[in-house]
Amino acid sequence: MGMGKGLDNPARRTPLVVHDQEAEAEPPPSADRNGASSQPTDGELAAERLRVSEKYLQQAQRIAKLGHWRWSSEQRGLTAWSEAYAAIFGLPHDAMDPADEAEARYVHPEDRARVLATYAEADRRPVEFELSYRIVRPDGEIRHVHEIGEPEFDEQGNFVAQFGTIQDVTERTIAESQLREREAQLREAQKQARLGYWRWSATQGELTYASDEALRIADGWADPNASTNAEMYRNVHPDDRERVIEEMDASDRDGRDFDIEYRVVLADGEVRYIREIGCAEFDGANSFVGHFGTIQDITALRRVEESLGRSEARLADFAEVASDWFWEMDEELRFTYFSAGLELKSGMDPQSLLGRRRWELPGADFSDGTWDDHIATLRARQPFRDVRYSYIDQSNRRRYLRVSGKPIFDTDGAFKGFRGVTTDETGEVLERQAHKTLQHRFLDALDTTSEAICLCDSEDRLIIYNQIFQRAIEANMPGVLKPGLNFEEFVREIAMRGYYDVAPEDREAFLRQRLEAHRNPPSKRVHRLRNGRWAQVEEYPTREGGTILIRRDITEQMEREAELVAAKEQAEVASRAKTEFLANMSHELRTPLNAILGFSEIISGEMFGTVDPRYIEYARDIHASGLHLLALISDILDLSKIEAGKAELREEDVRIPSLVKSCIRLVEERVAGAGIAFQVDIPKRGPVIRADARKLKQILINLLSNAMQFAPRGGRIEVRAGLTSGGGLRMEVVDNGPGMSAEEIGRAMEPFVQLENVSSRMREGSGLGLSLVRALAKQHQGRMRIDSAPGQGTRVLVTLPAKRTVRSGS
Repeated sequence: MGMGKGLDNPARRTPLVVHDQEAEAEPPPSADRNGASSQPTDGELAAERLRVSEKYLQQAQRIAKLGHWRWSSEQRGLTAWSEAYAAIFGLPHDAMDPADEAEARYVHPEDRARVLATYAEADRRPVEFELSYRIVRPDGEIRHVHEIGEPEFDEQGNFVAQFGTIQDVTERTIAESQLREREAQLREAQKQARLGYWRWSATQGELTYASDEALRIADGWADPNASTNAEMYRNVHPDDRERVIEEMDASDRDGRDFDIEYRVVLADGEVRYIREIGCAEFDGANSFVGHFGTIQDITALRRVEESLGRSEARLADFAEVASDWFWEMDEELRFTYFSAGLELKSGMDPQSLLGRRRWELPGADFSDGTWDDHIATLRARQPFRDVRYSYIDQSNRRRYLRVSGKPIFDTDGAFKGFRGVTTDETGEVLERQAHKTLQHRFLDALDTTSEAICLCDSEDRLIIYNQIFQRAIEANMPGVLKPGLNFEEFVREIAMRGYYDVAPEDREAFLRQRLEAHRNPPSKRVHRLRNGRWAQVEEYPTREGGTILIRRDITEQMEREAELVAAKEQAEVASRAKTEFLANMSHELRTPLNAILGFSEIISGEMFGTVDPRYIEYARDIHASGLHLLALISDILDLSKIEAGKAELREEDVRIPSLVKSCIRLVEERVAGAGIAFQVDIPKRGPVIRADARKLKQILINLLSNAMQFAPRGGRIEVRAGLTSGGGLRMEVVDNGPGMSAEEIGRAMEPFVQLENVSSRMREGSGLGLSLVRALAKQHQGRMRIDSAPGQGTRVLVTLPAKRTVRSGS
């Protein structure tokens, strides 16, 4: 970097001369025609020096991969090129064609248009140019080149040629590309780690370098151009600011390293955690010149640590209030740790127990034979659960403990001991003992009832049953019932021995259902027994986790219910026969009506000649009555088909806005004639529903007709359609008619029921409209609801499930 100094010193403006012994040596004398020697002329010496210089120039160009060229404007081609120029294009020097623009021919296809455009511009108005592009050599190798050209003018100032250089920069380009790629990888790594780098100059008093990630982390709370630490760290959390500024001032003053964590408050109030590390930097004279270091956003880490701390505190709180304490053993099965719960719950001193094995604890009672199994489990390094033992405490009272644990292994699989929990269940044991004292009294009370009663404990064992329960079982299965028997074993035994009226091949399925009900009380089941009797079994959970079973003989009740069921089935058969008859009468009823309608149209239209005007009027009345009767029959038949299960849906994609508009067009003339206003609220791009379009239209027309019957003259009808919050179809029709009471709403849902209007005049219609709407909605897995009150109008809502929505339309 100091080489540029002194260039303007005249004493140093000596031309640079390339010394060459071959060029400076005296050339050998040449011989004339007579054989006489002669000294070389000045021209010959100059030619020799030029030859040597050209040789060195070619060698230098070959080493630098730099070639030169000259392009003649007049001859429209190359007039000079160096060997290095041809070598860059992978061609021998003598293979170059002056008229062949090698650069244009071998330029990479993706760069060719740009290169030719630059050449054309330099030729049109002679200017200097500089290009970087790729070439494709004859052997297919791709190289990167950098070309510089400048115009050449004659003495009159006319443009005559372009002279320039071209250099193979492939290695440099690749190196620069790799460098950019590594820099990008470094930036991405810093971004992922939220880690940035910086350098601070003590002499300049400012940051001289900061990576992108460092600037991003500092953005919003730190000013890299601040002149003091107080300004730099102005947005540090108030509780940390003084400490941070003192630490930074001291490290700047004393030239020492620092590692500091603190919080910052961003403009939106968010609190972030930062860790900043700086290393002191010294020059060759060991003078402090600044710091270089890292800055990292550790907010996520601190959040995890805080969450872990809260979890540990929560666990400690749970352990403190629970009747348990935690412990650890080493590989020799000696206690190495007890939680605070040991002393709090048992009164024992943890220090006096550390280093002992469980069977070495003072006052412990290990007379139970299962203790040997527990010791074997410990030595086998196997997990264990609910091992019970007792001990005599300092107050000479017996206490009962339950212990569970699991072995601990390190990452290499080496056994390190056990970790577990101990529960003081003294209260539970004493309570069970007290219960046993009360059992006899309880049994005496149970024997006075008329129901068979059985009680299971929390471990599902039969512990108490009255004499009625015992007689009911023993009468058919002697020797099966005994206290302490597991309930599942008990039920399986009596089922397999034929206590229930169940075929042998169905007993396993019956047992699964019976036990499922038993494990999920409350439950109620009815069983037919092998002796022909019927029993109802009710089960209820107890506060202790057990189950109480109550068995009643309901044989007489079942016989009465069977009689009622038979009568009901007879009535349903009659109703179904009626419904099927009507469903099958479609053709028989509609055919004569079609004839009546057709002939009345012929008469009223005078298709076969004129008739008496009175006949025309009568024919029109007949036609109107026939249409009314056909509509009535169609409603009855549609409802009958649905009830008989013979109505099928012809499903298709239905655009709700189009369907609503088509229905309104059918009734708008009648609505206008009655002086009723329409208000329609449907989205322009409404939903598309998978449904039977004809039946969906029938639903809406029936609702509109019903509203028209009750809306007063000058009233209004509102029609709304869209999606429910759950994504299903919602269609509703609202009128401002007289409204209905709750009793009238119930009657309106019944077939063939007509309600009166406010003037007590019967309305037209079959009374099937709302019944048919409900049936059609149900056929689409939908529902109909009526909201109304006297004097407040009526709102009828029909909804279809979300699974029928094809597109929301929003």
